[in-house]
Amino acid sequence: MKNKLKSVIQKFGRVIVDPVLYLAVVGIVLAISTIFSLGGGILANIGTLLNAATNSAIIGNLAVILCVGLCAGFAKKEKANAAVFGLMSYLIFLYANNAYLTITNALVEDGAAGMGLFATGQAMVLGVQVTDLNVFGGVIIGCISGWMYNKLIDVKVPEVLRIYGGPRLALLAMVPFMILFAIAATYFWPPIASAIRNASTFINESGGLGVFIYGFLNRVLIPTGLHHFFWMPFDFTAIGGTAVVGGETVYGAANIFYAEMPLIANGTLTTVDSSLRFASFGFAKEFLTLGAVLAMIYCSKAENRKAVTAMLVPIYITACLAGITEALDFIILFASPVLWIAKGLLTGLGEMTLFLSGCKTYNIYGLIELLTVNLALPMSVTKLYLYFIIGIIFTGLTFVVFTFLIKKLNINTPGRADDWGEEAGTNSSEPVVVNDEIANLIIEGLGGKDNVVTAGCCMTRLRCEVKDPSLVKDDILNKVPNRGLVKNGKEIQIVVGLKVHDYYDKIKPILRIED
Repeated sequence: MKNKLKSVIQKFGRVIVDPVLYLAVVGIVLAISTIFSLGGGILANIGTLLNAATNSAIIGNLAVILCVGLCAGFAKKEKANAAVFGLMSYLIFLYANNAYLTITNALVEDGAAGMGLFATGQAMVLGVQVTDLNVFGGVIIGCISGWMYNKLIDVKVPEVLRIYGGPRLALLAMVPFMILFAIAATYFWPPIASAIRNASTFINESGGLGVFIYGFLNRVLIPTGLHHFFWMPFDFTAIGGTAVVGGETVYGAANIFYAEMPLIANGTLTTVDSSLRFASFGFAKEFLTLGAVLAMIYCSKAENRKAVTAMLVPIYITACLAGITEALDFIILFASPVLWIAKGLLTGLGEMTLFLSGCKTYNIYGLIELLTVNLALPMSVTKLYLYFIIGIIFTGLTFVVFTFLIKKLNINTPGRADDWGEEAGTNSSEPVVVNDEIANLIIEGLGGKDNVVTAGCCMTRLRCEVKDPSLVKDDILNKVPNRGLVKNGKEIQIVVGLKVHDYYDKIKPILRIED
């Protein structure tokens, strides 16, 4: 039961990462709109258009975007149909919930003066007043609709009723189900919302300690694939904070920051909401990662140092610029869990230091986002200079700690083992051409195509579920260029890097996976 639950959570993390990654682009476009809005005339108008196209259109409708993305992501086949099904499910909920609130005379008037529906338990979503499930609503309905779709998509119906089969049969079942859910939400959600507010209050009142724990767990959970499940609620739901910005209620650290950007740029706001402390974990990707890489290069044997540098520097550049750290993370973890825990502790300490220093810098995905987004705002507000000063200090601290542990515990980081050259040949950093041979090795290593239940990918990993884990052959999978294998019961993850979609596209025809 425990492994099954963990597998479900890992699958959720894999599926939700795709729609969330679009927000990296949103942040950059929003920064550009903020810069344009500081000008006059046509530039200000362009800024207004860009802001509407990102902040209002995407951030303001994140619940429905996540619902559609999750339903399509969970779907085992005909994903385009699944996306439409997810959208219809969400719309059914909105209108059914509003109708029930109307029937029971439960629709509330505006709350406190100038605060709209804030703190009333209801909100306007796509022009409809409903029970305020915020982003959680989109996530819950996306998961439900994905499950319902997969359950009914392959149910056979008589030929004369074929038009009502497949996705249409799923919709027939979803209409009454979603109506009941919409009614039930008016009763079960208010106490849940209250519990979320209490949890958020506790986290907020924990100060630096809360940030330390958040940073540590967000880092050490990466090998399990559960880190997405951990940080996303803080950045995109009420767990990370709630604020009224420009008369609109906004939930989550990242969403609050995006909403505040234009107001900070034009001087309407002179500070950033404190929830930002949950949206600065790009710090470790840029600075702690550098310290770790320098330490591993320094501790390698002289004859291997050039090769270690050639392997680690491109990995660091990817981690620093784009925020994709998993290749290096697994190198550290497989070298020594002690090093991995140390990196987690340093990450928590670094984010806590940023918070206590008064630094108000937004950064989730990497250096490109850091500079683009924060340079659009006054330095007096973001204190970006502190981010770099503290970053340099923690680069040095990480270098010292890693060097001490590697030498003291004689940890075999890259380039220290006598046979390192042979080992490096298996998982080379050379550019990989993903061909049919590699695809066949993956399938064979997973125990054959009949042993593969599901397959998918996230940013850097192939994630597969197998029928019989005993048939999985590590020696064959390790012939495939990879940065590590992670096995949890029937869940097999192959860490292959940013070309993961090339790998996935090659194995899809063999496994007969339909999009």
